[in-house]
Amino acid sequence: MIIMGFRVIFRTLSTGLFFCPKEGADRNYRLRRAQRFFTIFFIPVIPLKKLGTLVECEGCQSQFDEGVLEKPTFAKRSESLDQMARRGVVSLLRAGTVSSTGREQAVRLVSNYVATYDDAQLTADLADLPAGLIHDELNDAAAVLDDHAKEGLLTRFALVGLADKASLTDAERNVLTEIANGLGLTPAHGRGVIDSTIDQVRAN
Repeated sequence: MIIMGFRVIFRTLSTGLFFCPKEGADRNYRLRRAQRFFTIFFIPVIPLKKLGTLVECEGCQSQFDEGVLEKPTFAKRSESLDQMARRGVVSLLRAGTVSSTGREQAVRLVSNYVATYDDAQLTADLADLPAGLIHDELNDAAAVLDDHAKEGLLTRFALVGLADKASLTDAERNVLTEIANGLGLTPAHGRGVIDSTIDQVRAN
């Protein structure tokens, strides 16, 4: 008697590193494609319909839609945060007066993301980094920070501009507005954080 039937076979198309939503960390993955086969004596012999692809975490074995691979890994996000902080303080310092107090605030801010960052590296960044902010890095930061963290980050950027004075130049405010927009804050929300920081500096 010939035993015939159908069976779904998974084939690994690629492997790599991704951010696992379930574990909240970077993990290895397998991109797998499911395909139905016609079987004889339980042996797949004729490939039939392809049923789609899925991403399987090698850590927790959870399965996800392929779109999960479009999200940056934690390592990539960390790199983006580094770049975002460095480009942000450089843009602010270039928009105003580069003072020793402002440099100290800038180094303090970037040190939250790059532990070894110092004044010498800031000098190199001021000389070498191209003008303007990197919107992709701001968007990556927005993806991993909640509103409270975004407000705190914008406040620290504002303090760089306010390091040696109680007001912002128009150019500095424009940079801060661009940062707020990139972080996904509404214009009113970003303006409120900036103005609140100015009030606090003046009160002190």
